Amino acid sequence: MNRQILWVLVTAIVLALPISVYAQDATVTGIITDTTGGVLPGVTVTATNEDSGNTFEAVTDGTGAFRMPVRIGNYRLTAQLQGFATAARTGLQVQVGQQVAVTLQMAPRPCRRRSPSQAKRRSSI
Repeated sequence: MNRQILWVLVTAIVLALPISVYAQDATVTGIITDTTGGVLPGVTVTATNEDSGNTFEAVTDGTGAFRMPVRIGNYRLTAQLQGFATAARTGLQVQVGQQVAVTLQMAPRPCRRRSPSQAKRRSSI
């Protein structure tokens, strides 16, 4: 009789473990746009848990949208794309089972122009 009770308890615990692990997950979704409101595909979005340092990464699709499963916690979100300044959001609180929607806007990185003296030095090399 004791052996049956023990077997039932062990089975219940083993079956409940995946549920408890899943219950700690959440999702961060969002859209990345430029300063004119146009969507930006190919942006690398990184969520860094500010307490543990764990990182999660996603890339925006053709509509500028991303979806990233994360663990619960406090996050710093960064978005990077060549030709644009990095956009960031800190203090993003994610709770159990929550779906957090974020919109980030990225500004074009200014072009670096050479001064006439730099161009002259470069041409004489």
